[in-house]
Amino acid sequence: MKSMEEMMAAAQKAAETIQKQMNEMQIKLDAIEVAFNDARDRADRVSEQQMREMQGSMGLPPGFNLPGLG
Repeated sequence: MKSMEEMMAAAQKAAETIQKQMNEMQIKLDAIEVAFNDARDRADRVSEQQMREMQGSMGLPPGFNLPGLG
């Protein structure tokens, strides 16, 4: 049987490993959130640009709000 000192050292090592894994996972989650937010922002900008182009091709003034489209 291991001594109490050995068990405490093993528990400390396990705690450090878990903390390291949690930190690494948080970094990955932060990157996912940033990539999601960036993609959402890009999609919104493209959508706005396409709406302006469509309104322009219809002869509508910029910023004209069509019911149900804006």
